[in-house]
Amino acid sequence: MLNEGSCANIITKTALEKIGLKVDPRSHPYNMNWLDKTAQFITQRCQVHIHMSNYDDRVCCDVLDIDVTHILLSSPWLYDLNVTSLGRSNTYEFKFKENKIVLKTCQAQLECGE
Repeated sequence: MLNEGSCANIITKTALEKIGLKVDPRSHPYNMNWLDKTAQFITQRCQVHIHMSNYDDRVCCDVLDIDVTHILLSSPWLYDLNVTSLGRSNTYEFKFKENKIVLKTCQAQLECGE
């Protein structure tokens, strides 16, 4: 899931268990606060392999115990790749290794693993 309003790339503990990714401790743990005023202390992160169309990369994600989605790519990922959100067509565009990548919502496939 892509979320321009969030400030962290996140993967759920459930996804980690299913995929078996290696988890590393965060050097600077922090609290993640939600709109309902609950919070979780973030102490772990991992590298997630993402393959969508011609895009094949690794993204550093914080580990969270939530059920909303398996992975949430947000402002850091969008900023680093200079992603453009095209609201009318409901797509995201960016260049990766000189290739134009167009992600279509609900059609992007996520593959994680080492």
